[in-house]
Amino acid sequence: MIGEIVIFVFMLISQTCNGRDSSHCAASCGNNHNISYPFRLQTDPKNCGHHRYELSCQNNLTVLNLNGGRYYVQSIDYDNFTIRLVDAGVHPDNCSSIPRFPFIYDLSKSYSTYIYRWSESEEYKRADLSQQIMFIKCQNPVKSPPYVETAPCLNSSYVNIGDMKANDLMELCSVEMLSLFPLFPAKKNMSFLEIHRQLAFGFQLSWHNIHCGQCDGGCYLDSRKRLRCMYRWNDNFLDMILWLLGNTVICLAMCLVARAFCGAPCVIAFLIYKWRRRHLSGYETIEEFLQSHNNLMPIRYSYSDIRKITRGFKEKLGEGGFGFVHKGKLRSGKFAAIKMLGKSKANGQDFINEVATIGRIHHTNIVKLIGFCVEGSKHALVYEFMSNGSLDNYIFCQERPISLNWEKLYEISLGVA
Repeated sequence: MIGEIVIFVFMLISQTCNGRDSSHCAASCGNNHNISYPFRLQTDPKNCGHHRYELSCQNNLTVLNLNGGRYYVQSIDYDNFTIRLVDAGVHPDNCSSIPRFPFIYDLSKSYSTYIYRWSESEEYKRADLSQQIMFIKCQNPVKSPPYVETAPCLNSSYVNIGDMKANDLMELCSVEMLSLFPLFPAKKNMSFLEIHRQLAFGFQLSWHNIHCGQCDGGCYLDSRKRLRCMYRWNDNFLDMILWLLGNTVICLAMCLVARAFCGAPCVIAFLIYKWRRRHLSGYETIEEFLQSHNNLMPIRYSYSDIRKITRGFKEKLGEGGFGFVHKGKLRSGKFAAIKMLGKSKANGQDFINEVATIGRIHHTNIVKLIGFCVEGSKHALVYEFMSNGSLDNYIFCQERPISLNWEKLYEISLGVA
């Protein structure tokens, strides 16, 4: 046991030393001076910074490639662990320029929020650094407070800032782009020119989580903008040894008591734990997939939204090995088919496969994936409702003759190909 403690302390000290060595590296590009740990330029020595936070200097502009997107670094604040970015598609002098790379707020909360506590007597609080901005294209004019008209910069387009629910999307409107927007006090009747100026100013992300790896349960910022562990068992060497020894004794005592008096409940608890870990692993796999493929642009619904859309799963359209399909109605008035996935394959692979294939296909003859829901073990896919049913009902129907001639079948085959 003592040998394991010594090895753990040695690894902890070596990691700390490596971090300090890399922090001495400093580089500059454009207006960004003294670029240091965890950031590094491509031209820096290998021991500088962290490879996940690599920047490049192009035409005297500092560039960060993140989640397949390209962003210009406006500033780096090492005091509060924040970096300010602007999408490469946004130009300050051109109000018709909009973000080119999708950045979904729900999938970036670990970077766009941070936890703080200014005194020991306070509770931990979460603060947002950025918020969602949504670019919407509408076929008809919209007069609604959440929609800000972009004319004369853009035609038939609107923007929404903040938390807009999927059910608030108006009829004949579609989401063209999602990105992050700087957090600022809300102003009424803000024009699109003001919004574009803020967009060109940039949004903030935080990298403070990189320092939380040695903390049991995460870390937070204190009143002096120092990172602290929520559970400070490793604040110093003595506390760490006492914590390990104390918990070892407690665990041994609990195991002896459990073995003598309650072996069966412990086995049940262990099985429940393994079952939960398996389902949490599947949920994390799905979240990683959605973050790496956020350019598919389907709408994310909550499970409560799904219940409202289906009116409590009142009307069932069908069922199969995957689960049940229910008919629902979106707030825009459109009908939708909601597929509730049953028991998932390992790590939610069936959900990932369906979103990865249908989410990329945009064809008049293929059903459209409108959105999805992922909350723990509850997985759902929202498709557009096909009032005439599926094409296979007409091609492979055994109860009635085929009503489609060979020319029509050939035309359909060409359209789907």
